[in-house]
Amino acid sequence: MLHPRRQIEVLVPRSASLGLQMMKEERLDTVLDDNEPADTYEDSESEVGDPDSISTLPIRTLNMFTFFTEGPKEMQQMGELMMMDFEFSNYRGKLWASGTVEAGPLDLEDDLEDTADGQDSVWAVVGPIKQCWLHFDGEALDPRIWVQTPRAWYILLAPAPDYLPFCTEFLRNHCLFHLMLSTAYNHPDLELHDFWGKLDEGINLRRIPALPEGRLLSPEDVNEGFEMYIYHQVLLLTETHSLRGLCKHPLIMKIYASSMFDEFRKPDGTLRVHKDTNTNVRRKGSGARTKRSKSTTQNVILTPVVNRVASGWLRIPTAVHGEAEHDFMENLDEAHEIVQAHHNNPDSIQWGELSADTGTYSSVTIDGQKYKPGDCVMVLKEDSFEHMKSVKNELANDYWFCYVVSLFEGPRGEKKFCSRWLLHGSQTILKEISDAQSLYLTDLCDDVELEAVVQKITVDFNFSNNQRTREGAIPTQAPAANSTEFFCSYAYDHSRMKFTSLPKSIGEVTEEAVTLERGVLCIGDLEYHQHDFILLHDSKLELGDGTPDLLAVAQIRGLPDMIPEDPLEAVLDIEVFPRKMSTEDGEYQALDHELRHDINRPDVRKVSLHDVRGKCAVAVFPSMAKVEENFAWVCHPTHFYFTSSEKDGVLVRCEIRTCGECDALEKTRWEERWEGKKDREGDRIRVLELYAGCGGLGTGLELTGLFDVKWAVEWDESAAKTYMNMHPKTLVYCCDVVGPLAAAMEDRPPKVHSKLDGSLYTIFPKPGEVDCICGGPPCQGFSNANPHPQPDDVRCSHPLKLLSYVEFFKPKYFIIENVAGLLDFPLMGMLGANGRVEGGLALGFVKLIYQTALALGYQIQLRILNAASFGVPQARNRLFFIGTRRDVPTLDFPLPTHAFPRQRKHVLRGITYNGEPKRVPTASWNPDEPDDDLELSGPLLPVTANDALSDLPRFDWINPHVVRAKTAADEELVRKRTAKGIRQMVATDGSRTVGWELTGYRTNARNAFQYFVRRKMKDAQVTDHQTVSYASTLPVEITTTLLLKPKRCHRDPEVAGMMDAKKLASKSTYYGRLDGKKQFRTVLTGSRPYSRGAVLLHPSQRRSFTVREMARAQGFPDDYVFETHGPKSRNGRLNSKLKQIGNAVPPPLALAIGRAFTDSWEQVLANEREKHGRDGSPDLL
Repeated sequence: MLHPRRQIEVLVPRSASLGLQMMKEERLDTVLDDNEPADTYEDSESEVGDPDSISTLPIRTLNMFTFFTEGPKEMQQMGELMMMDFEFSNYRGKLWASGTVEAGPLDLEDDLEDTADGQDSVWAVVGPIKQCWLHFDGEALDPRIWVQTPRAWYILLAPAPDYLPFCTEFLRNHCLFHLMLSTAYNHPDLELHDFWGKLDEGINLRRIPALPEGRLLSPEDVNEGFEMYIYHQVLLLTETHSLRGLCKHPLIMKIYASSMFDEFRKPDGTLRVHKDTNTNVRRKGSGARTKRSKSTTQNVILTPVVNRVASGWLRIPTAVHGEAEHDFMENLDEAHEIVQAHHNNPDSIQWGELSADTGTYSSVTIDGQKYKPGDCVMVLKEDSFEHMKSVKNELANDYWFCYVVSLFEGPRGEKKFCSRWLLHGSQTILKEISDAQSLYLTDLCDDVELEAVVQKITVDFNFSNNQRTREGAIPTQAPAANSTEFFCSYAYDHSRMKFTSLPKSIGEVTEEAVTLERGVLCIGDLEYHQHDFILLHDSKLELGDGTPDLLAVAQIRGLPDMIPEDPLEAVLDIEVFPRKMSTEDGEYQALDHELRHDINRPDVRKVSLHDVRGKCAVAVFPSMAKVEENFAWVCHPTHFYFTSSEKDGVLVRCEIRTCGECDALEKTRWEERWEGKKDREGDRIRVLELYAGCGGLGTGLELTGLFDVKWAVEWDESAAKTYMNMHPKTLVYCCDVVGPLAAAMEDRPPKVHSKLDGSLYTIFPKPGEVDCICGGPPCQGFSNANPHPQPDDVRCSHPLKLLSYVEFFKPKYFIIENVAGLLDFPLMGMLGANGRVEGGLALGFVKLIYQTALALGYQIQLRILNAASFGVPQARNRLFFIGTRRDVPTLDFPLPTHAFPRQRKHVLRGITYNGEPKRVPTASWNPDEPDDDLELSGPLLPVTANDALSDLPRFDWINPHVVRAKTAADEELVRKRTAKGIRQMVATDGSRTVGWELTGYRTNARNAFQYFVRRKMKDAQVTDHQTVSYASTLPVEITTTLLLKPKRCHRDPEVAGMMDAKKLASKSTYYGRLDGKKQFRTVLTGSRPYSRGAVLLHPSQRRSFTVREMARAQGFPDDYVFETHGPKSRNGRLNSKLKQIGNAVPPPLALAIGRAFTDSWEQVLANEREKHGRDGSPDLL
């Protein structure tokens, strides 16, 4: 029953008990900007100078809400919100709302249920309401109710008690319809009578405002009012590709059986959507009165090969842009010889001609079938072999495949052959997604008895990079289930999950040789001389507190006299040099690269080659001034130095003897690689960076001197503005990634405009001009922190868009960075009762990226790298894919430079190795086991938060003492901290920032990390050493009351009384204080200390971290200035900067990855120069 309108005189129902003051929405921009979320939505009506038009709209929450009309201020039925998307609505632009307003979820890590009660809440009147968003957020199902005003988006929480009669029916219909949508999405054939049973399974409704009646839904709720609700919602949702099919779902069709909808139904029973009614639909992301946002109505645009591989595994609608260069429909069927199979023990085995030189035979005949080296055969599979069954080729289920290297007779007359194993695609990481006829070459060799041979097979080894890549192709006719015709285009290393080009000689397996000639020890291509410096695995270097063994620096005093049968048992005479440590305030701090030399007590040992991890470079500098002059050299992770020696307790001049030949070679290589590259622009890797953000990845790559980022694409205006400012030579496209690719592919390119100023882009790269494409696609769809994952989230298509760029530009390399959650995200999964994506194809997107890269002709590998292992003061795990074109030398991921053991073990579901669940390879110093935990050590200590921040000015927030009165002890504490030079600053003015916009340093640089971030500063002042301020006093009081001890949080007794019971009972952490001797947690895109899981309080100062400190946590140089575009308040600008920082790739991590390209790129340059027959820079165009 509809309730009569009720006129209201006071817009703040029962607000006195809340102790809140009513505020206009305009004021919220300054009060709440300090907590504005990282997620914002574009308002296309924005115009410069229009105060109601904001280029990016913040997200807030509205609790205890009421909707009313302007003028008479009459409460209105909540159902009027649904009608505002149609032209015939009488209330468009006339509805307003009131309620308690808070800043919305800062990031995916935050949950609406975990927002602090009463923190930064204000009672406000907001409006007018422009549009309402129900059930769909533009990309996926969303149970929340969104309303938009000219200034913000609001997520509705709970209605005001006085408003219940006006919203009960609407909320009941909303809950019921969203349950049906979610159930229909996951159960395509579910009938209405089975739907109510599914409700017992428990569907996640925690983001839908609670039903005011406090009762369960029932079949009686499917009444005439609900049918009218569902009709209007379908009118709005049927334009969305991913929801269009719901109109034909049995659940929906059953409801529409009512005769009142006869005029709207098509002959097939589905609803007829009237074009005249469905025009001018207004939706989030499009402030203009246009049809649906392009992001919801357009297919994902992919290039032909990427689309061909992905189309069979994605339920996301895709469209093809461009034409394939090659015929990917080519069939494998050709005429081959008929061969005999040996399913039983052979009756006869006859040798061919014996070679006197090698002792092997030229051929063998088994029951009349001739075999020779170079043939490929099937052999019987042992029962213990672990594999998955291939659904496409039955032979792969029962047999192994191998390449015959040689034929020989054993010492007891056994007839054998040396085999090099070929893995079927279903036995690699590709598993189900692999081609049924694909084989992959391995480095595994065995001696196999000839009786095990079942049959000869035909394998097409494709050496030509110009021929099509068969992997991922779809034959015109599916091969027979027992087809013996295969192809092999790549080699596969299962321990590293790495696909590489085939070697020139398939029959040869090279092993790393160890030789000793004329005083030179050679291990593979690496030479060791007397007096060389080496890195050593030394168990004596135990620093405690979970820190792994450091790699020691030692000098070779004597080489072995001979090489034993096991070459790695050869013994070296060495002297180990300890690290020099300094102490400050009772805490040890590593001087990173400085070594000690005690002449009286040298640490002399004997070690085997098993413990040697490689070479390092050591220099002698007479003073620290010389160290600073050679800063670039010193900061390399395998460079160390002496400044003096110690004799009889006195420092004397250091006269360490070194190998002159190696010193000269190291100096030449350093000058050519890192210094000379800056003057030879033509020899750099030309980079196109997608999803560039503020430039963390590009900055780190360019720091190598090897890369030149010429083009970058970024959607966010503030991040794009920062990139332009810090990379003035880079052409930055502030637009969607589809625009530049479409413009580069077409003769008549579409117009691509800048979101910053509307200018038209006219210059785009061409194929042959791009050497590397890199980027970190948005991770929200894959993130384990996503509270509402969707099986077919369109955001998950971004890695495929990057690979579409790879298909068109054909660069020599590509790099994809993303969260480790991508490993856990399946393809074609379903939304489970727990709200997570379940079932489907495990490791789906990993397999899809691999298969697409192989189809495009790229070698590919992946690693999980932790930023702390590469000199970043932050424990941030990230997944990296590196692709290398098949005609380009492959490369290896970088080795850890800093010893950091606390890393999560990521297990690959459904993948085994040596009988154990396969773990994701990490950077490891063990060449045989890339995921060996014992080899997560490195030559340097990990950088801690104290190491990163100790030279910055210090300040505290002033405790407002609203909840707890100030005591004499509090005053004494403030006096002592002020005497130490720690400034006391007010943090409860919501319109100002706290700290310094520009300030000098507190001390000189104290360690290599501080030298690194300050190397360009000289006398310049550091920027943005400031935090946001708060309109509420509670966050500030909790932060300043919490003791300055590690791992303190909201549960500690001094603040527990200020917290609500829900947070105290939660397993999550709020108001976490960081341990200064450890690393930052993963840097978020904001700094609210009361966010769920937040450990954002400074270890030794009573406040949260500043923008500059968060930038240092990511490893950004101090000269990196973060720009903003849009936010007007100071707090809003700081939050925009924090968002850019949190979304970036740490530059030191990118620097380490960039250095790994050195050898491969130098070989590319050498090959090009040899090809062109001249010196100088090659013409790479």
